[in-house]
Amino acid sequence: MKVVSKGGHWLTCQTQDREVRFPLRSLGSRLALLLVVAIPVGAIAFQGARIALAAHFAGRLDAAGLRRAIELDPGNAAYDHQLGLICA
Repeated sequence: MKVVSKGGHWLTCQTQDREVRFPLRSLGSRLALLLVVAIPVGAIAFQGARIALAAHFAGRLDAAGLRRAIELDPGNAAYDHQLGLICA
């Protein structure tokens, strides 16, 4: 899919066999498009920042840092394993 701007107040998306045009003349339609794009992008950025911060705390290799990393990213079993090795 390729996004093409042909001028005016239209957002045009092209695929191999189809062209879809979204009218962006009103402020409401522009804000709706912004929300449709901004909400998923914001959610992905938040998740990425959370995981990066957890990796930062885990990199300190002390019990407090690993506990904080586990709070931020509870699905990462490696942090639990590292904490078990340190506390054992």
